[in-house]
Amino acid sequence: MKKQEKPRRGAWGSGLFVTLGLVGVAAAEVAVHVSPEEFPWLAPAGLVYPISLAGLLLGVAWRLFAGRWLDCIVPLIALGYTYPHARLLLGGGAQADGVEGLRVMTWNVRQFDRFEWLEGAATRDALLQELAQANADVICLQEVYEDRRSNPYVTAKSVQRAVDLGQIHSDFESERNRDGVFGVMTLTRYPIVRKERMVFPGDPGNGAILTDVRIGDDTVRIINAHLSSLRLDREDYDAVREGPDAESGRRLLGRLNTAWAKRATQAEQLQAAIESAPHPVIVCGDFNDTPVSYALNALRSAGLEDAFAKAGTGFGGTYIGDLPPMRIDYILHSDAFEALRVEEGAVVLSDHRWVQAVVQLVD
Repeated sequence: MKKQEKPRRGAWGSGLFVTLGLVGVAAAEVAVHVSPEEFPWLAPAGLVYPISLAGLLLGVAWRLFAGRWLDCIVPLIALGYTYPHARLLLGGGAQADGVEGLRVMTWNVRQFDRFEWLEGAATRDALLQELAQANADVICLQEVYEDRRSNPYVTAKSVQRAVDLGQIHSDFESERNRDGVFGVMTLTRYPIVRKERMVFPGDPGNGAILTDVRIGDDTVRIINAHLSSLRLDREDYDAVREGPDAESGRRLLGRLNTAWAKRATQAEQLQAAIESAPHPVIVCGDFNDTPVSYALNALRSAGLEDAFAKAGTGFGGTYIGDLPPMRIDYILHSDAFEALRVEEGAVVLSDHRWVQAVVQLVD
């Protein structure tokens, strides 16, 4: 008598998850290689990549549980192909305690809360104290606002005194208003031997500085970069929270496309600077883009490694403002370094968390 086959469990909904996940992941894999200047409609695929990946994983797990092994072949191949990008979403977790090395910190300080989004002067003082307690060897700050009135709110010297780092390199947009200037600042305890400014055409509120520091017998190039932001106003944030209508949706998409295109050009500028650098490179900053994006792929293509992907933990969401939490602040390094430990700040003193990495030059 022929043995009766055991019926397979149903997987009626897995096809939807697998199909949408495959389409989303495939689009993201293409998007990281195609500039948003050429095809802006591809860029959102990188933004929603975590959702696409989660859907694909759920669909595969559903089919495996249902015994639909053959139906898992194609999605499993896709998961294998996208694994290098998937691992960027979670820290590598290979942290070492009590390690010695170069302590590098990056933080978008949101102008030291001069517009009193939180508690104004109290937030400023807490920010300076947090920076001092970090005990970092190199600190890269973005959205630094230096007040130049007779009774200054904050100055480059006050920041330098707070962190007790003797060397400073800053670049500010001097025509932003009559009272102060706005830009990026790098502080270090090591001697600075060369300074260079990188201007992003058509985007005066953003830019980068290249700082060569002498560490023992080695020279290291520190790049502090702030890539173009969305520049959303209160109406845009309200639309995101409440669900945009047709008009606000078009406005949001337009601003996204503009920012993606600007960051593509800026990342290509940085890529060229990294590839021509005569020294090992560490790139820090607020890149305003997710790990799976054209901008980040351009920087990794220059031979940089993501410190968080090697030595971070969890999801590493660094943006804590009005939009969903995302990892948009990074410490990247050339392969002359090894990342030993990466941490994110827990304090809410800006709309960004600070990121600190311990890296070590490889012999």
